[in-house]
Amino acid sequence: MANQGDLSSAITTFLETKIEKKCILGKLLDDLADPDLKAMKTLLSSNVSHAKVADLLNSNNIVIGETAIWKHRTNRCPCIRPS
Repeated sequence: MANQGDLSSAITTFLETKIEKKCILGKLLDDLADPDLKAMKTLLSSNVSHAKVADLLNSNNIVIGETAIWKHRTNRCPCIRPS
């Protein structure tokens, strides 16, 4: 059995861990400057389908698939997992 406080210490460390790995969409967001970043966040939080978002980005020379967008929007990508 772990010592008292070990689990809370491990949880605190886990939550404070900086996320180093990013998905393709997370990397794109890191590279965008306002107003593009604000517009992209608005688009991603909208009800526009993942396919339509991918089509829009691809038509603007950002190569990305709808699965990558789905994973990012649903927190199933590396952006939300500590490395």
